[in-house]
Amino acid sequence: MNIKLLRNGSIYLLGDVISKIVPFVLLPYFSRVLSADEFGRLSLYQAYYNLIIIFLLYGVDATLLRTFHRYGKFAASRVFVLSIICISVIFIVLLIVSINLNGDFFISTVTAYFLALNAVILVYFQSVGNVSSYVKFQIGNVLVSSLMTVLLFYFVDASVGYRAVAICLSAFFFCFFSLFQLKSHIVFSNVFTNFPLDVKYILSFGFGVTINKLSFFVRGQLDRIVISNRYVLSELAVFSLASQISLAFSILLIATNKVYAPYIYRRIKNNNITKKNVLFQIAYSATFPLIVYLIMILVPSEFYIYVFGDDYSDVALYVPQMSLGQSIQIVYMIMSTIIIYFGRIKMLSIITISCSVLHFVLLNTLSLIGIYEVSWLSFFSGVIQIIIIYVFLFRKLRFSVAL
Repeated sequence: MNIKLLRNGSIYLLGDVISKIVPFVLLPYFSRVLSADEFGRLSLYQAYYNLIIIFLLYGVDATLLRTFHRYGKFAASRVFVLSIICISVIFIVLLIVSINLNGDFFISTVTAYFLALNAVILVYFQSVGNVSSYVKFQIGNVLVSSLMTVLLFYFVDASVGYRAVAICLSAFFFCFFSLFQLKSHIVFSNVFTNFPLDVKYILSFGFGVTINKLSFFVRGQLDRIVISNRYVLSELAVFSLASQISLAFSILLIATNKVYAPYIYRRIKNNNITKKNVLFQIAYSATFPLIVYLIMILVPSEFYIYVFGDDYSDVALYVPQMSLGQSIQIVYMIMSTIIIYFGRIKMLSIITISCSVLHFVLLNTLSLIGIYEVSWLSFFSGVIQIIIIYVFLFRKLRFSVAL
């Protein structure tokens, strides 16, 4: 059983990493094919649809996973169908609202709808242990949308609109065939049996998850929206490119955490690790962001010009500190993983949300000064969050073994 879980976990991890690497690899293509202004629009479009997805999902992905493991397949089947209905209703409301806003928000809303459906289907595949379909769906969708983007850019026009068309068509294609595949596993007859209670369950559980996701959005992508309102799109393009380069370290950390969490949980459960050992791990991991910063600061602007084009020489001004801000999350990752094991999730969420509010205030303040100052924000807010979590949570944890 442990070998099967390890194998499935490795496959899920591989799918997640590949699906995130493909868009990253496409960055040089996008930066050269699109004008700087259009690349800025692309980054703003991505920020919008990632924000809208949070409201469309309303935590139903986490609710579905919890329902399957806690209440079983039939309850999860019911929640799955209701999730699709809820997402569609919220989408219609947001679509009506977006009609009165700018065109970018409209296409972002449509994109978010299909990606939200994708997310729910992926969670259902994961819940029932259908590893093969999960990975095929996840990687296939990214590859097809990327290929369609290249073809549309080449034969029609290189623009944000056609990138959106590629994402939506690919997502629709995979949603249709996945739902067709799942129809034999879904029990439709009992969907509305406990409709009021099920909707109340989804809404109540999803609220906390949504707030938590919003807090991460504030710290990760809200800066693009704020900068777009105060600077020109070409400046946003340079900033967002630097941000996406630095996110490579975030992808690495997420992959590492999926391996680290089971390892540290097993050691805590078996009482063969002390807080002193963990503090040593934290101190050792803190050297990682320093090494990253020193390496990235040595990369000349000519390298970014060669890879991404003449408009992106200033990327070198932002990448070192933004990479520092991403990589310092390794310390947060270690502490939060252990805190979750001890069940102090509520306090961790309160601190995370409070730090996000502080980040929001600092973002709006620093954006009035300059983009360079904003590029340091993730590092400083990350340090503040780590200090607060250590003082108010981690320091008070008591391991079973004596220190």
